[in-house]
Amino acid sequence: MFCSSCGTQVPDDSVRCTNCGAAMRGGAAAAASSAGGAIKGFFILVASYFTMPIRTLVLTRNQLREIGSKGTFEIGGELPHLNWLRVAGGVIACIAIICALLFGIFAGISALDEFSYDKGSALMKFVGYIVIVGPLFAVFANWFVMYLVELISL
Repeated sequence: MFCSSCGTQVPDDSVRCTNCGAAMRGGAAAAASSAGGAIKGFFILVASYFTMPIRTLVLTRNQLREIGSKGTFEIGGELPHLNWLRVAGGVIACIAIICALLFGIFAGISALDEFSYDKGSALMKFVGYIVIVGPLFAVFANWFVMYLVELISL
């Protein structure tokens, strides 16, 4: 294999050129980095799925702050109703996210009613509702509302 920077011949399994130090893009090193990149990309995709409600909350907050600072909602462009729909959809998604999280909190608190009978089960339900069920409902609600907004805007 030859270095793409300086043209020096290097072994096929080299990560860097022995002459100029440039990163090599072929051979086993490229295959290994490609596999590592695919795995890393998968985990980034999964993480972004679960952090999307937070991003929706931040984006909607910024949009509402911009509208509030201007004192008006600019609806310019070819399809002004779509601008309004996207902001309103973000607000509805935020409300759905907050409701889902509150559901998880209240369901977790109500699970503590069983604490005097079965402490372990009550604590597991409490943690399950607050840490798992509420956030998963929030993710689902966010994706569902924003998906509907995108379908309508098409």
